[in-house]
Amino acid sequence: MNFLQKKGERLQVVDDIVGSFKGIGLSELISYPTGFYLLGGLLFLYLLFKSPSKRTLRRDSERWEKFLELRSNALSSRILYIKKIRQYAQTGTKAIVADLSSGKIIGAWFPDKRMYSGNIVLAEGDFGHGHHHDEEVFYVSRLHKSLPKAVLKNWERYHSVYFTCCA
Repeated sequence: MNFLQKKGERLQVVDDIVGSFKGIGLSELISYPTGFYLLGGLLFLYLLFKSPSKRTLRRDSERWEKFLELRSNALSSRILYIKKIRQYAQTGTKAIVADLSSGKIIGAWFPDKRMYSGNIVLAEGDFGHGHHHDEEVFYVSRLHKSLPKAVLKNWERYHSVYFTCCA
């Protein structure tokens, strides 16, 4: 028996299991013992693969703390959250950012960088007037660090889980 035949048999078993529940509502499915275990197993797998591991939470917590330490060393820098990319130009990236240092929503220009929506960056620069959109723009002169938003979320999750239950 070759691999394709074995794979076909496994798929047939899955089709038989799923087919036996076709046309049954969720409440009816839960009333069957097999359906209850099937839904429980699917929920378990979803939670297992969706939530980050303890190692990931700890690593991201350390990354965020190093980010804040770097911020304390570079006092003229600003923490920016990239809300939306306005344009990827040949010479840089135009973005709409939330300046977490002041709480304002502003335009930003990252020369010679390709930035991504959702990232949190630590940058130095100067404010100026953006002529194209007639708005205040933060012109980044030095980019210290860029982190994905998930790092901050994992830092919050790490501290809420591990310091509230274990303190």
